[in-house]
Amino acid sequence: MEPRELLERQVAVVATLGKLVAIATTPYRGMLLGGSPRSLHEALGTFIGHLSGTLGCCSVTSWPGSSVTSWRRGNVTPLGHLDVNSLNQFTSLLGLCGATLGHHDRVTTLGQVLANPEATWADVRAAASTWWESVDGLMDSWSRRVEEATRLCNEWEVTATMRGRRAETPLGLLERLVAECDRATAFPRELQRRLGDIEFALEETREPCPDFRVALVAAVAEAERLRDASTHLASCHLEAILGQIRGILNSFVCGPDGPAARVVAERCQKAIEDIPRLLREL
Repeated sequence: MEPRELLERQVAVVATLGKLVAIATTPYRGMLLGGSPRSLHEALGTFIGHLSGTLGCCSVTSWPGSSVTSWRRGNVTPLGHLDVNSLNQFTSLLGLCGATLGHHDRVTTLGQVLANPEATWADVRAAASTWWESVDGLMDSWSRRVEEATRLCNEWEVTATMRGRRAETPLGLLERLVAECDRATAFPRELQRRLGDIEFALEETREPCPDFRVALVAAVAEAERLRDASTHLASCHLEAILGQIRGILNSFVCGPDGPAARVVAERCQKAIEDIPRLLREL
């Protein structure tokens, strides 16, 4: 699947949530979910917060071990200096360290470990293992959003059965939210696939040749480029849109055709249009 499509699926989740909240704001504000003491309004507010956390899971600064800055030495052979052209190309592709952080809060990624001429092969494997744990956490977070949306949809279906046609309107968008969350899990699955290939190469290689190092640098750079584009998509677009959606949820006068709902739809479209730039510039 193309990187652009993987990121567009994240925007689709937010866009669908915006439409759902715009519809559910006023007429269904106090309706309780079937079999639950919560109202639809309360449940959507909780979901917005959880989705914000899921989108933030891809941030490098949220990863365990991201503050590692020293390199182990001893009996392990250092990787040695990479070819200068390959290293420069890799550094420009990575383009993350210090982009959104102060100089005092720099982080270490797998790509930076691999590019460091003093890093050992053991350092690279350790960094890959840390990244794997983080990607697993991202996958788990998206899976929980699918479960949460499914539970919300099922509970509202009970409400619709009890209340009749008046409660049917949000059901279609709730079902669509479940589907979009499920589609969005393709992003962490793709990261898992790419990282799995990288870890397999690391496990099968005992004495890496220069060509292998260059190929590994390119593979890591592509995986990190996808991850970083997702991080910037969230920080530059999706977090602010979720803030607007929360504002709609707390408003008593909105509706699907209201100005606030239109702004959310327009900003989601702008986020989609910005994805090629995010993938290109990182």
